Amino acid sequence: MVEEICIIGGGAGGLISCKIAMDYGLTPVVLEKSSWLGGIWRNPNDEIGVWNSLSTNTSKYFTCFSDMPWPSATSPTPTNREVMDYFIAYARAHALIDNFLFNCKAIYVNKIHSGYLVRWQNVSSGQIFEKEFPYVIIANGFHAKELFPISNLCHLSKLKVLHSGKYRDPKPFIGQKVAVIGASTSACDIAEDLSSHAGEVIQIVREPHRLLPKYYQGIPIDFFIKSKSLERPLASLSPEEIGKEIDKGFVLLAGHPGHHNLVVPNEDHNSSFFSIVNNNYKKCLEENKIQIQKGKLRSLNESGLVLENGNEVEADAVIVCTGFEVDLTFLDEKILEIINYDGHDNVIPITGFLNTIHPDLPGLGFVGLFRGVFIGTYELQAELIIRHFKHLVAVSERALREGVGYELRLRRSTPKPQFIYYSLEFTERLMEVLNFQSSAATSDHQEIIKLRDILYLPQFYRLDKGESQFILCKQVIDELKERFSIDENTLINLFYQNKLN
Repeated sequence: MVEEICIIGGGAGGLISCKIAMDYGLTPVVLEKSSWLGGIWRNPNDEIGVWNSLSTNTSKYFTCFSDMPWPSATSPTPTNREVMDYFIAYARAHALIDNFLFNCKAIYVNKIHSGYLVRWQNVSSGQIFEKEFPYVIIANGFHAKELFPISNLCHLSKLKVLHSGKYRDPKPFIGQKVAVIGASTSACDIAEDLSSHAGEVIQIVREPHRLLPKYYQGIPIDFFIKSKSLERPLASLSPEEIGKEIDKGFVLLAGHPGHHNLVVPNEDHNSSFFSIVNNNYKKCLEENKIQIQKGKLRSLNESGLVLENGNEVEADAVIVCTGFEVDLTFLDEKILEIINYDGHDNVIPITGFLNTIHPDLPGLGFVGLFRGVFIGTYELQAELIIRHFKHLVAVSERALREGVGYELRLRRSTPKPQFIYYSLEFTERLMEVLNFQSSAATSDHQEIIKLRDILYLPQFYRLDKGESQFILCKQVIDELKERFSIDENTLINLFYQNKLN
């Protein structure tokens, strides 16, 4: 008997959910509102996407699925085109594409006695379809809807106003005075991108932020900020203590305290300050190619921006980099109430057990719907969802409800942190619940076991698969040795030497 599962969204979360559903004998039906897979990485001009010059601020060693390392020739921080090519290669390698319904937008999902009623519309023909599914995974991404600091901002002025989700290229802004609103990674990246063509770039920031390079001692920075030796000690600390440790680590990894206009005050160890990863942004600041204005946007006028402190900033164009909303308005109101949906919360818009399943919604799961989750952990979320559906993982009712309560407390915390989970904390909790155990390791595998005890590269997730997975791990480790001229002992020592505490 065919057992179907509906997956809403055809980006990275939808891809891996489709693959894992097939691993467990389910037949996926993936609803993707665009004409092709890839989510924001498709880079279409008329939809939310990434800009042309973007390269990832996480390395390819973490930005991957466990069963497919990147080609060794790919740079450590891939371009947007390379990310898209990787997703397409993954879909083809696992024969996923035939399960996709493109140009199909989910418009309603409701719980029924036998599972869930899903209704969708073909955006080309307008035709509406509906079907009952025993299981549904929501994986439509964290970048579904543009978030503006002021409603109707695009219609309040004759200025050219563009959200970062629609920004693609600096050429339309040649010689112009451009204001960039925000201090996120995308704001800093876009300000840097504009600085080569715009006549002047002014970045409006509300708070200081921490600036990290993409590489430390020639090694991708995420090998340190996602290292167990760095992150594990933070788990039991208060927000202020976490802030102090992050500040120490920031100075260590960045090699400088930051730009003078953005430095976090010594007495303010606030863990909610954003950390930005960028190689050239600091140089642009030092060369005055990007000017910083501190303040919060109040309004626009015919000549530019007005800040709440009364300062006015002249501009020809405005790029708004204030984030995105998760759009789950197609879910029935009762479901939205159960998951505590808040589309305006761009940190934790829903609550659940590890933001993945909810005790009151059997057969429904969520992948990639909080800030900070990355594609390596999408895979673990999808594994938890499918195994939970199939009764292959044991999570008590009490644990599920405690997980919901934990995320509700996180949502109410003041100040709210940049990320609700530290990446390895989240990974380790998922791994613990899934109870992935390594198969018997031989003496040939000791190098891999040592490294797994320090950090989780996605290839390390599934050592329970046996020798085939150890081969993939060795392939990645060999590349690290060759590319960065280090052996396993040097790599291990480097992690331990750079603990925060």
